[in-house]
Amino acid sequence: MNDLKRFIPCGSQHQCSRRDALVCLAKIAGVGALAGACPLPLSAAENESPPQGTEHDEGQVVGTVRLTPEVRARIQRGLEYLTKPGLQKEDVGWGSKYRVGETALAVMALMLPGNVPGRGRYGPQMEAGIAYLIANARSQRGILGIPKFDRVMYEHALAVLALSEAWGQSKNRHVRNTLRRGVDVILRAQNEEGGWRYTPESKDADVSVTSMQLVALMAAKEAGIMVPQKTVDRATRYLIHCQVPDDGGFEYTWVKPPVKGASGVARSAAAVTALMLCGLRDHAATKRGVQYLRKRLREITSSEISSGGQRSYWHYYMMQAMYHAGEADFQFWYPKALSHLSTFQQKNGSWAGESGIGTVYSTSMAILVVGFPYRYLPIYQR
Repeated sequence: MNDLKRFIPCGSQHQCSRRDALVCLAKIAGVGALAGACPLPLSAAENESPPQGTEHDEGQVVGTVRLTPEVRARIQRGLEYLTKPGLQKEDVGWGSKYRVGETALAVMALMLPGNVPGRGRYGPQMEAGIAYLIANARSQRGILGIPKFDRVMYEHALAVLALSEAWGQSKNRHVRNTLRRGVDVILRAQNEEGGWRYTPESKDADVSVTSMQLVALMAAKEAGIMVPQKTVDRATRYLIHCQVPDDGGFEYTWVKPPVKGASGVARSAAAVTALMLCGLRDHAATKRGVQYLRKRLREITSSEISSGGQRSYWHYYMMQAMYHAGEADFQFWYPKALSHLSTFQQKNGSWAGESGIGTVYSTSMAILVVGFPYRYLPIYQR
């Protein structure tokens, strides 16, 4: 979480918060690309040596994953696909079925390399996408998603995350209020088990949706929105209850007693990511979860990753879990994830769709994964 705090932009001598530093960089860049200002340690191919110092457990030295020209070209082709004429609809949202969630992902993918809403090449598209999210929430009393779909809380969490990342960069004066109302929806929807499920009215919970709400809440908290610690504590307790004692992975829902062999890799990555973002990286459950992921990653197959139409979700949370677990884990997994995802990019720059959702979802998710070393989004900072 301290990458930008260590970084003094362009000779400035003041100390500032991570988000303030990001906004400062955006203002210095002026024309919309943070990459033209001060490169972050992991983002620049020009950096010949890793940053000095140690970070996290085991005394790991922070290293450098360099984005090669080929990877940058892949990302650029993906961005051009997302912004091609006609893909963003007349109401300035992206996607088809889950339009709020897909729009949120597209906005974050466009922001990832350092692009700023309202500025530069992709500025108008990002600002328009943010306006779409705000309009959606305004018409539905703060809910960011399509209520008629039974998985609205997935969309809602992604939109809250996107608005949290945009806060401080977008010129839209309604971002903060929409974000605050979106957080209130999550707080009210927490059920008796301590977690969340598909709709705000759900009486039960699952690991996947709960993890997504926690990630969104932590991003909103970083943006300055008040998130009660009691809410976080109840949700993390729910996740810990869902851990399978036999292997350290996480089952889908809280079952008493836990079912042996019920662990799932993708949801375990999501749970580990959420626990670490909530400040529990040293908790025994988190450490056991990381060990489970390390073991599974050394035996996982490409077909297993792609099975069940969860390729994008799988990689999205695994990359975050490995990054927050430590530099050695990130260095081990990033090249493998890049190799696997590269096989799905198509000639037009998009990534092949999955689960009947479409290419906006898969392309945005792929960019967020393969472009992870940019680390300009606050949620991607340690």
